[in-house]
Amino acid sequence: MSDLISIFEAGRKIAEDYLAKTKLCELTLTNTTLTYIGGHKAKPFSLKLNIFEKPRTTSIKGLWKWWLRAYIAGAIIHKTQLEPNWKKLIDLVNNYMGSTNKASEIIVTIDDVKILKTWKTNLNELERILGDQKIRIRRNIYNLLRQINIYEQSEKASSVACSLLELFEIPRLRLLMIGKNAKELHELLHLYPPEGVRVRLSVYTRRKKLDKDNTLLLIGSLITSLIFNGFGAITRRGFGSVKINVNYCTDPDFKKEIKKIYASRKPEDLRKHINDLINITLKAAERIINKGGERQIVKCPLHPAIVPEKFFSIDVIAGPLSQNSHLTILKIIGKATLKSTWKEIFIRMKRLTTRPHKISGRELHTWALGLPRSQSDLGYYADSIIGRRPSPIGATTIFNDESYWIVSYKFCSLDWPDKLSHISTHRDRKKLVWDIPLVDPFNPNKRFVNLIYPYELVPKAIDVAYNVFKKVIRSETSHVR
Repeated sequence: MSDLISIFEAGRKIAEDYLAKTKLCELTLTNTTLTYIGGHKAKPFSLKLNIFEKPRTTSIKGLWKWWLRAYIAGAIIHKTQLEPNWKKLIDLVNNYMGSTNKASEIIVTIDDVKILKTWKTNLNELERILGDQKIRIRRNIYNLLRQINIYEQSEKASSVACSLLELFEIPRLRLLMIGKNAKELHELLHLYPPEGVRVRLSVYTRRKKLDKDNTLLLIGSLITSLIFNGFGAITRRGFGSVKINVNYCTDPDFKKEIKKIYASRKPEDLRKHINDLINITLKAAERIINKGGERQIVKCPLHPAIVPEKFFSIDVIAGPLSQNSHLTILKIIGKATLKSTWKEIFIRMKRLTTRPHKISGRELHTWALGLPRSQSDLGYYADSIIGRRPSPIGATTIFNDESYWIVSYKFCSLDWPDKLSHISTHRDRKKLVWDIPLVDPFNPNKRFVNLIYPYELVPKAIDVAYNVFKKVIRSETSHVR
């Protein structure tokens, strides 16, 4: 038996030595905003299996791959001023990250997950107060939700964190709750509060050694994906933000850059340090690529590309905000994306006396905030079906010195449905979006008409949506302490 143990230990030591030589970085990630991790049927908890979802490497790697593609595309455009050959670009990304036909050059492992705190409901309490009814927008539902508690549980204690009504006021969670009964709500509302989950993430390469530029590109794109998308779901709306601590990195410069980000105390410093990280990564990508684009870009690229201040931009739009304002931040970010909010602004700027639901929002092009955006057979449809297109506009938070900063970002690209229609209760019930004038709710007297779709309408609609998004968040957070 002792001989077998010795053989096992020797094999383990060989494996550890090999991994140590191929390790690119080791990060500790701690969530700083409410985190929703969807599993089977997009629910974070299974009542039947009694399983609570944890962060997965597949999700982290998928987002990393997306940002890596955006970096390489940006490098080609910045270097050549031409549209990339997207098929060849995807093949290049697959050489790094793998595909169904090729093994990945990168190995991502989650070595340790510590569940420090969770938020969840009490099923008996839910069933007692809700009975058999499902969540609907009715006058009495708010009183019922106010009576239901969200409990914070840790190893040491259990306490009431907030009411269910406070979570219902966050637009994206409200959307998930509508139509759910007590059991479905119990499965849905298993969340990690700030500092509720800590993950140690390690990244290895199958090659024994990568050159400096490949190392910079890979680590930089990973860090960027974590800053802007964290882990879990609804990350474009502020959920699942993380604080990154670098335990090990083959390139010491990155450790310094990340420390600068989390040490920033002024919005201009924070923006500069994030942009410094982006520029280091982008320049590495430019040195790696040896082939240019294939044709002229029309207004903006076909797919998202990191070309700073042209087709990609970031802004620090609010902060510092107190540690206790984390739910308010999610409400505000969500509110900035709602058509009803845009209508309220329109009414205020036009000095109308009517209520938002009484006016048409057709000329307010909120499709630029992502699809689907439809309900009850009204809203935006792609070729008469519910189209899907993630928002090109998002917001994340950076948490430092016991305070939050809200950082927004925007991509401009033409990958939208060929035929996008708006269906309303008007006499001309269905209209293609390019036949509808574009109006900025903050400047309602100016209407943009006859914009060619997608080359003219998409960039303009995204610009308008991004400016409204930022202005709403700045306005709403000015009252937060």
